[in-house]
Amino acid sequence: MVFHDHQQTQKTSLIEDDVPRVLRLERLRHKRNPTDDRYSHVTESMISRMLGQLQHRQELEGGWSWISEVPDKVE
Repeated sequence: MVFHDHQQTQKTSLIEDDVPRVLRLERLRHKRNPTDDRYSHVTESMISRMLGQLQHRQELEGGWSWISEVPDKVE
């Protein structure tokens, strides 16, 4: 898995967990729109809740992989 794949997976998880847009942008280090995001701020409570949700998801899913098991060796 390359970095970009991980970033897309994390963005999808954040959207599924209803993480506010302003926090998603900051977490993924994307640029914020000065007009749309002028009145939005990230709070410690938002960060704490987001990290808890990501931790819970990691514990349930055990991570992510392209393949679920190693294929048998072909002789």
